[in-house]
Amino acid sequence: KYFLSQKLQKEIFAIICTKKINTIIIGGPKGLGKRNFTLKLAKFILCNLENKKEINLDFFEDNKLDFNKLRKTKSFHLFDNNSHPDFFYLNDEEKKLLKTIPIENVRKLKNFFYKTDSISRVKIGIIDTIEDLSINSQNLLLKILEELPKNSYLFIISNNTSNIMETIKSRCAFFYVNSLGKSEFDKFINDKYTDKLENELQFIKNISFGSPGMAKNIVKNDIFVFYKKL
Repeated sequence: KYFLSQKLQKEIFAIICTKKINTIIIGGPKGLGKRNFTLKLAKFILCNLENKKEINLDFFEDNKLDFNKLRKTKSFHLFDNNSHPDFFYLNDEEKKLLKTIPIENVRKLKNFFYKTDSISRVKIGIIDTIEDLSINSQNLLLKILEELPKNSYLFIISNNTSNIMETIKSRCAFFYVNSLGKSEFDKFINDKYTDKLENELQFIKNISFGSPGMAKNIVKNDIFVFYKKL
């Protein structure tokens, strides 16, 4: 599930279609589905470009990232098995407190982009999230951006865009995902958590700041039970 408007999705796809900017930052608060959207977008592009098609805005309008319309090609299954040779997902796999993505893995990302594409017509990398990169790794990332080969795309996910180096921002297209508005968020909570009493629903709404992902973690970790005990 992701909460990017159709307008924002179309704007991101339009940048991809221009082929003039091939690095995109998708920023915004946690819990709005930035990761889910970016992974889905990468799979959508890889699957369609396996068939040697040109992707344009008309194609996007007809499909809107609808996987029911995708043929289950080799790319489709390889992506689901985390083994697509034209895709690189850079993230903090261990999720250890105060740890960062090792710079060796950033070097692997750099090397990945210099390999010839195998199945699709493009190579796609995702960094999830840039906040997990050290200063040295961000400097190496800057080098990657300066030398990113043609027919390659790099999507950078950020939960706190104020911490991104300005030299990196200046080389990327930037899109910001806003938290849900009050009425939209209230409807989401009421529809999703029908088993909760009104006082717990209000508690979730009050401390989730319009973030469905944060709401999910609050429910998952029984924060309301802890709050009542306090």
